Amino acid sequence: MLLRWLRRLPIPNDRIGHLVLSAFLLATANTFGSSLAAARFLSTQGGEGIAIYYMVFALVSIPAWVVYARMIDRGSRVVLLQRFMVAVIVMTALLILASGFGGTAADYALYAGISVLESLLYSVFQVVLIDYLTAREMTRYSTRVAVALSAGGMVGGSLAGLLAGFVSPFWLLFGMPLILCLCLAHLAWLSLRWKPAGEREEQGESGILENLRSIGSMMRGFLIAILLSTALFLNIVTQCIAEYMVFNIYSDSFPDEQSLAKFFGLMSGALNFVGMAIGLWLTSPLMQRLGIARMNLVFPAACGVSFIAMLASPALPVAMFAHVVYDGLSKNIDAPVTAINYNAVPGRFASRLRAFNDSLIYPMALAVSGLLVWVVAQFAGLFGVGVLGVVLSLCFLACGWSIGWRYVSGLVGILRDGAVDLDRDEFLIREASAVAASNSADLVVMLSGQDRTATELALRIVAHTSIGPFLEPITEKLTISGDETVIALARGGDRHAADLLTLWPNAEPVLRVRIAQYLVAVGRSLPEDRDQAPVMIALDLAARLGKSPEAAQALVTMAQSQLEVATALLPIAAARCDDAFTPMLVSIIRNHASLEEVIVKTIAALPYSKPGSTCLPRDLLEEAVRSNDTGRRVIGYQLAVRGGWPAKRIAVGLTDRDESVRRVAIAALVARKDSVAAVLPMLRDENPSVRLAVIEVLGHVGATEALFSYLQKDAFPRIDRYRQWRQAVPDSNLAWAAIARIAMAEANQAAIDEVLVTLAALGHKQTVSYIRRFLSARDERMRARAAEAITAVDQRRLVTPLIPLLDGDTAKRGKTLPIKTVLDAMSTSSLPWLRRAAVAARSLESDMPNAEHGLLDRLLFLRNVPIFESCSLDDLYAVQQVMKRADYLSDEVIVKQGAHGEELFVLLEGEVKVRQRGPSGFTDFATLKPGSMFGEMALFGEGERSADIVAVGYASCLVLERSHFEDLARQRPGILLQICRVLGGRLRAANQKLHDLQTAKSAKSGLLESSSTAQSRGLQ
Repeated sequence: MLLRWLRRLPIPNDRIGHLVLSAFLLATANTFGSSLAAARFLSTQGGEGIAIYYMVFALVSIPAWVVYARMIDRGSRVVLLQRFMVAVIVMTALLILASGFGGTAADYALYAGISVLESLLYSVFQVVLIDYLTAREMTRYSTRVAVALSAGGMVGGSLAGLLAGFVSPFWLLFGMPLILCLCLAHLAWLSLRWKPAGEREEQGESGILENLRSIGSMMRGFLIAILLSTALFLNIVTQCIAEYMVFNIYSDSFPDEQSLAKFFGLMSGALNFVGMAIGLWLTSPLMQRLGIARMNLVFPAACGVSFIAMLASPALPVAMFAHVVYDGLSKNIDAPVTAINYNAVPGRFASRLRAFNDSLIYPMALAVSGLLVWVVAQFAGLFGVGVLGVVLSLCFLACGWSIGWRYVSGLVGILRDGAVDLDRDEFLIREASAVAASNSADLVVMLSGQDRTATELALRIVAHTSIGPFLEPITEKLTISGDETVIALARGGDRHAADLLTLWPNAEPVLRVRIAQYLVAVGRSLPEDRDQAPVMIALDLAARLGKSPEAAQALVTMAQSQLEVATALLPIAAARCDDAFTPMLVSIIRNHASLEEVIVKTIAALPYSKPGSTCLPRDLLEEAVRSNDTGRRVIGYQLAVRGGWPAKRIAVGLTDRDESVRRVAIAALVARKDSVAAVLPMLRDENPSVRLAVIEVLGHVGATEALFSYLQKDAFPRIDRYRQWRQAVPDSNLAWAAIARIAMAEANQAAIDEVLVTLAALGHKQTVSYIRRFLSARDERMRARAAEAITAVDQRRLVTPLIPLLDGDTAKRGKTLPIKTVLDAMSTSSLPWLRRAAVAARSLESDMPNAEHGLLDRLLFLRNVPIFESCSLDDLYAVQQVMKRADYLSDEVIVKQGAHGEELFVLLEGEVKVRQRGPSGFTDFATLKPGSMFGEMALFGEGERSADIVAVGYASCLVLERSHFEDLARQRPGILLQICRVLGGRLRAANQKLHDLQTAKSAKSGLLESSSTAQSRGLQ
């Protein structure tokens, strides 16, 4: 029957499955030995000896912790567990032999020794789990590990109970080291077969003081670490008090060792059976329904209930119920939840915290428990001990609530540590001074260089600190590229006014204009000794813009008639972000067409006014929102908001193909009270980007019920439907099947995006921003932490349907639908690519030619090209539309070394060779196969080709021209991002190869030098 239960468990025959098996074997050995040792102890020392046992346990644990803390970060944890298990086997056998001589000391030594070794074995095993499982796997499989521990405990306890009636408990105890030998053999095989899931830096051997210092610094930085240690302390004290009460009742009910050993063994088996049932049918559903935050409250609350029950009726059935609570729930609810809580601690600290908690806090809690129980029992008896348990259960409950509250923020903190966001104002304000102080020389070089990106970054940093040390390059930048420099400095506030005014007396006219622009932008008055040139007069009027209507009218008149005045006012408008400049900027558009692009960018950055506050020409708005230029459409919608357009008309901007236009429309609709009715019908749009924009609007305007209704009635059923279809779609290389799988994966990702946007709109914006960064990270552990952070958010009805997708479970288990039924459903799907895949599949059934096959084959071919492998089907379709085919004969030169090119090539058919011309002729470097790309650097600059590409026989290529690529990059930024990732990967590979060559060269040089030295010594 047990084997049938184990076969029913969804345990894969892989790394996870064998970790579960290790947990089963370990629990079998530990429960077998501990139940026999406990029965022997209670039969000789009675329940009253438990309090002293706790203190003995604590004293024995301290030296064990010293060794454990010194060894936990030395090398592989799984190897450490094997070595420790060898020591446990030997020490257990010695303790059993010593107990045969009898005596109180031997009884305490046997029970305390086996208990200490058992707790340390579990602790090291939990650390091994942290190494082998990612955060998401820990959440997904922790229940299975807990079930395996319960199953092992059930087998071990049942064996002990059944055999106790036939064999002396003394000889039975030798079964524990025998089972541990089996567990040791399995762990050795596991360590050879699989490596840990993530890299871990070895810390080497460290002493007690170093460990305490590292724990102290960690706890100062991570509040959840303190809470986890406190929770463990309260957990152990609470369990010890419960165990004291339960064991006293047991010892009174079963006075002789044989009957007590039999009861203990069978009770352990029953407890673990109940625990396994809890793990199988209660823990996982509770985790999905309540989330980790609320799961931290379940075990403390159950402990409080058990204490109240024992206070009301200290009978054997009540004691058995309390035993189920503190043992069964502890292993199958509290242990998995605690293991998951460690996800909120950085991986480099988790093992040390685990070691600190299990090997120092644990024995300290035992010592305190023993002392408390002994003192309270002396003065208040068993009833007083029960009251103490109720009080501590309430404290434990409060601590669990605090851990749940800090869990998500801890995960987000770990993600935040892996990201630096220079767009966040708080980062610039907080870090700019420190960065400028420690990197002043580098910043001067960046400010003086020609790299525009580096210069902009340096300006943003310097603008938020004192420009005194950087006055020379700043002066040069003000003279050469004044507008950008004025805007950057003005956004740092008026802190630079004093430094810039020191330049005023001796400044050239151009520099004086720039200084005056900065002063006006930060709200300062101009110096009295300014000249009366038109630009200076206009800047003086701009300084009084909000104070004098006459100044505003005069400024508009000057800007309309004089181009240099209009040009000088633009950086001020951009820096001040004041909508009082809007009428002036609109008038400049009408009178100075050459400034239109700059004004578009300037107005796009201005804040929003109330609708109708500025009267703007209708023809300008209509022309702008229909323009083919993205910038024009952005300004069109911003001006439309100021002109008081109705929400339904502005909502059309949500369907724009460009995200920047959609963001303007979102911001405008969020400020409107009538936006819900305007955007709600758009939730059924086929375009995921439109739906995301609508969800963001609804979330910000507080239409949460409408959002929940959409997700529950449309988005979540769609996930379930696609999982059913995915199960039926064959895992073959047929084009239609591959496209269908990709389309469903994209739809699932769109569902995740919809929930993330909803969460952000409901107040979790910062959390979602960090989650998004790492859901697509290369680091598996960071991806797992991001997925875990989603599932831990306190919006269970939003998160629960996503759990299968986050776990990679894209196909729904159960009865598989007929493929005909699935194709019928796909043909009417809202996803265009599923409809196309269904049409292609139908044509295969009828053997009729279909143009869809060629299109789908081209898309799959492009998806196998590295730079396009992460692109969506819509992006691939856009790429294949602008790529043209070019055919080449044998030995024809496709790319010529030294020539200037503007195309990227993807080899479609045939082979080509890469060669370079040198002094001695041509050298062949590589032969490229279909799917390879070359010439990609031509998309980013005017550089020369670095090698010849020559056709080897007939060859065919797909060609992407730079002009088309630039259009694609503007309309679909994801394509540009993917190309940058691939190029970055190639650069890293090239750097690594260069490093390897240099290392090999140095090693060879060192070897030759050593050989030469040896020869010279031989000659001497």
